[in-house]
Amino acid sequence: WLERLESMVHPQDALRGAPMEIKANRAIILAVVGRHGYSLKLASPELRADHDVVLAAVSQAGAALEYASEELRGERDIVLTAVHSCGGALKHASEALRGDREVVLAAIASQAGALRFASEALRSDAEVVCQAGLKDGASLEFASEGLLGERGLVCRVVSRHGYALRYASPELRGDAEIVLSAVAQDGSALKHAQGALLSDSEFL
Repeated sequence: WLERLESMVHPQDALRGAPMEIKANRAIILAVVGRHGYSLKLASPELRADHDVVLAAVSQAGAALEYASEELRGERDIVLTAVHSCGGALKHASEALRGDREVVLAAIASQAGALRFASEALRSDAEVVCQAGLKDGASLEFASEGLLGERGLVCRVVSRHGYALRYASPELRGDAEIVLSAVAQDGSALKHAQGALLSDSEFL
């Protein structure tokens, strides 16, 4: 089986219909997940709880973390490896690691939208939210409400991604300096302005 799988372009196809003893064979599963990480879902429960097997899988495809055992989804080295290549894998990490600053920063460096899976505390952390926002302004959607009223943070983000003005607090969407920064980067951001600015002929 091992020789057969190693010679195949898509070894996962053969693994799907393989008998359970093959799916429980460590050498075979290691060989397959090293080339197709998602095949971890086809492995036996024992191998989905094997540190080296899971690490090989998430090294190849970070999102394969979904198929790891609950215990290994709480292993820091495995989760860090997974989120480095697929920020969204943070969704499948343990609650404790979704509150780990280094893990979350690694996830948003890969995919800013991974902020949605971070703990409430980190979604209220100005540095973490700013890093996500500077990478992708749309990630402000997942920031805590309190931070959306933080003038300095919002100004930095909208000056790079004007459209992010839509996520700012109503007060900041009526702030001339903030709105000007957003519009200078993206003229269409004006539609997200609020308050007296919309009736100010000099501003418009």
